[in-house]
Amino acid sequence: MKFKERAKYVIPNAIFLIAIDQWTKYLAVVHLKGFPEKSFLGGYFKLLYVTNRGAWGSMGSDWPEPWRKIVLIVIPVLFILGLSWYIFREKTQLKTLELVAFGFIIAGGVGNMIDRIHADAVIDMLWMGISHQRYLQTNVFNIADVAIMIGFFLMVGDFIAEKLPKSKAD
Repeated sequence: MKFKERAKYVIPNAIFLIAIDQWTKYLAVVHLKGFPEKSFLGGYFKLLYVTNRGAWGSMGSDWPEPWRKIVLIVIPVLFILGLSWYIFREKTQLKTLELVAFGFIIAGGVGNMIDRIHADAVIDMLWMGISHQRYLQTNVFNIADVAIMIGFFLMVGDFIAEKLPKSKAD
């Protein structure tokens, strides 16, 4: 598959997802920052404004500089660049689903990197779960995180589907 063919599966989706991520973060700043959380669906879904200087669940937020920046900015940027190189290398054989999945992962990574580079923290605003059950709830997250998880689950699903025994259709 040539560069142009690969690009049509990755670039438009990535641009769209990055735009949606940044727009929802802007909306969180305007409509949620400084206000109480908003609960929906009986409290199982909440909108709230949180900034996160770390990774998922604030991991690394208290690490000393420059380690925090190396682990949370430099390494992810190198990963995004490496994955982009891998995707657009003509020798690499990728299926359409893999291109779409990698596009989601790159978009989510770029969305969060924009925040980290611009504001030294990621804006999160979404929460789901049962408040009084620690293991039945998410950390606060954003659309970029959702994009990364969708890309990951597409890859895992594809991997599992490849490993399942093929049925013989007669």
